[in-house]
Amino acid sequence: MRFIFVTPPQGAPRRPHLQRRAHALAITLLVLALSVSYWLPTSIAVLLGVVLFVISACLSMDEALAAID
Repeated sequence: MRFIFVTPPQGAPRRPHLQRRAHALAITLLVLALSVSYWLPTSIAVLLGVVLFVISACLSMDEALAAID
């Protein structure tokens, strides 16, 4: 009898915690609502969203900087 052990690869993305997922969804909806309702210009709303993502630890500063092209 042979056993096959399946493990995730070393470079596999990690699953976000449930609380972080809820924060990310709330921040995304906030940015969308601010932008659609014209309370803030879209660029300012998105910048606010990124800052909130970093403050709430949904996104690390290194990940945010790596996303900039």
